[in-house]
Amino acid sequence: MRANSFSPEHDPLNHAFAVYVGSGFYVADGRSVFIFRVTPKAKLRSEEEKSFGIRIRINATFGFYDLKPEDFLNFELPDSVSTFALVPGVEFPIKLNENWTLMPFVDFGPATDTEFNDLTWVVGTGARSRAEFQDKRHLYVLWNEFIYANNISDDDFERQDYTVFRTDFEMRKLVRFKLFKRDLDLGLLAKGDWYFDTVLIDLPFDGEVTLRKRYELGLTVGSTRKYMFKKLLTAPRFAVTYIAGDGASGVRLALRFRN
Repeated sequence: MRANSFSPEHDPLNHAFAVYVGSGFYVADGRSVFIFRVTPKAKLRSEEEKSFGIRIRINATFGFYDLKPEDFLNFELPDSVSTFALVPGVEFPIKLNENWTLMPFVDFGPATDTEFNDLTWVVGTGARSRAEFQDKRHLYVLWNEFIYANNISDDDFERQDYTVFRTDFEMRKLVRFKLFKRDLDLGLLAKGDWYFDTVLIDLPFDGEVTLRKRYELGLTVGSTRKYMFKKLLTAPRFAVTYIAGDGASGVRLALRFRN
């Protein structure tokens, strides 16, 4: 992402990075930016009845420059969006067996930095997989994801790559209870991210850190059954995790839309 003439030593926070990373505080061209990401999707063909399914997935991000954590506490929120991306894609889920689904995908769409009228195009491809195993008391869910993406500038066709492999393993139903007449369960989560290029992240209270790998361990809570809002957004699971990796550590609160 090019915002001005300043170019830090590590600047992987292009739009391709923002489209595929989770919500949080990051660094772009020497400035901190808060990224909020949503990924609605719709099923066009079920993989249960065909050799492969078809899903439309929208990667949408909203970025806000120079937003601080205390701004949330003081309700001092910005009145305009600094960066915006709308990158639709097609996902092709394939049932490898009853409990294991492979989901290759391809994405393409525009992204912009509204402060500097910087239009770019994001092209991404890769594959996701979901496997689940169950015993009498627990559900085990294993997610893997490989993403390769390019951020191509509309002005001079400058390209910036983003490549990551991530995996997370969750064991659910440690505790089961009801809330608002819905069955909820508690889970244990272990997650790892491995970046092929150095990532510069802005920790809210500790400043900038660079990393190539990151690990998380924590708890999740969510609905025992899968719920969809308007058949577009999956009801999220709430997570609190401890993050460590390449000198960066801390506690993270997150919404997990993958189930």
